[in-house]
Amino acid sequence: MITHDPEGAGDLVAAGVAAGATGTRGPRFFVGDRETAYNAALVEALEKARTKAGLLAAAAGAVLGPAISIVEGGAVTPVAGPVSAEVEADKGAPAPPVKPGKSTVEASVDATFALE
Repeated sequence: MITHDPEGAGDLVAAGVAAGATGTRGPRFFVGDRETAYNAALVEALEKARTKAGLLAAAAGAVLGPAISIVEGGAVTPVAGPVSAEVEADKGAPAPPVKPGKSTVEASVDATFALE
């Protein structure tokens, strides 16, 4: 089940237990807009690559030219949020407390730049 209300995740766990579930996994938290977060990380990775390449070009006595090739890589990784109490199969059990976690958005680039 997906919810956009992390504070209500414990209530969902309690509802599942009340409905007969005997175990739970999660919750797992994700970036709300994965594509936008990944694209922002990708642009930042390219900017860092260009900055480092510019430093190296200057140290070599050259000027950094345009990018010749760019290959992307990376991922959006969910991080499980901590559920701080075990839920017993008790239909009257209170909702366990849930603290929102975080997701990691990583992007990498292999960029080749021309030297002028």
